[in-house]
Amino acid sequence: MDFAYPWTALVTLLCVLMIFWFGTQVAGRRGVHDISAPETSGHPEFERYFRAHYNTLEQFALFLPSLWLFAVLVGDQWAGLAGAVWIAGRLMFAVGYWQAPEKRLPGLGISLIPLFITSIGALVFLIRSLVI
Repeated sequence: MDFAYPWTALVTLLCVLMIFWFGTQVAGRRGVHDISAPETSGHPEFERYFRAHYNTLEQFALFLPSLWLFAVLVGDQWAGLAGAVWIAGRLMFAVGYWQAPEKRLPGLGISLIPLFITSIGALVFLIRSLVI
């Protein structure tokens, strides 16, 4: 079977697995600090884990469509590379946030770069295809 977007599909699945893993970390902190669902606050450590997970979900909702549009309009390998950078940035973001809120910023900056590139890149190529 020949599939046109293997790199984009791979990084999409890796994103899903990363977000799932973040969720397991939140669940673990619930147990450590005896915070029952649906509570989203309590112990500062739990709140940092919760926010890192939730913020990544928020960013994923923006990144996923731009990633796939970028793959279709620009190329699968470039989208795969952007996805890999996004994952690395979100991992740095989460680990930093888990340690201290101010340590999340380098990962945030890194993960915003591929979001910006895929969004603007897809928009430019889409407009170009409509005009030409």
